[in-house]
Amino acid sequence: TEGLADLSPGERLSFTLDEVRLADILLALHTKRFTGALVLGSAPECDRLFFREGAAVGMAVRSSIDILSFIRALVSLKLLSPEAVSAAREEGDHESLSFAARLVQTGLLTEEGRSRAFEEQALRRLFSFYDLVGSPLEARAGLDQLAHFFAVYVDVRPAISYGLVVRASAKARQEVLQKVQGRTARLIAPYDTRRNSYGLPPPILGALKDLQAGFRFIGDKALPGLSLRETAGVLLLFDRMAMLSFSCGSSV
Repeated sequence: TEGLADLSPGERLSFTLDEVRLADILLALHTKRFTGALVLGSAPECDRLFFREGAAVGMAVRSSIDILSFIRALVSLKLLSPEAVSAAREEGDHESLSFAARLVQTGLLTEEGRSRAFEEQALRRLFSFYDLVGSPLEARAGLDQLAHFFAVYVDVRPAISYGLVVRASAKARQEVLQKVQGRTARLIAPYDTRRNSYGLPPPILGALKDLQAGFRFIGDKALPGLSLRETAGVLLLFDRMAMLSFSCGSSV
């Protein structure tokens, strides 16, 4: 993912999900303040996640599932009933942008409701990317890539933590556990547990207190309240964010 920092407008960098971890890509795009699009899949069946200065500002879902995933978002948020959606949908409705615009124009959906629905659609699709195996993906740099989508903030940080804490490979977990073996790991800066921008669950938030003070890893010792698997995921997340220091001394 190092090449992402060197992309100039108009340049592209291609990967597959066999070569890189999705969470690492999302983290790199976020922290390197990337502007452009991350394209998953092959044309014409691809999803595009749009970034501006590292913030995800919208998504264009692949056409085969676009309107159905938008409808699921509408119904799950209770913005419209399934019956109301069926009555409003016309035979030629295959794109969420135009369908949502007509719902707003006819008064069936508010502007706020439309934004909430597009955000929900994007978040659901973003998490589903972790089920794609071997899919091609391409980072395309430049403001000109930000086109034909509904602009809405999509917080990628919970998806990043999900990818590293929950969905990391056994190999990645083993590597980070080997890295800390016999050493004390310590958070370089406190994690804001009140804001909890990465959406970490309470048991992990509790364990971060020990990691902040400095925790020495010996044998199969896990962070208090966590399994060894969860401990490895937490270490992966904060190590990838360059928020861990390691020393050979004991914890304080």
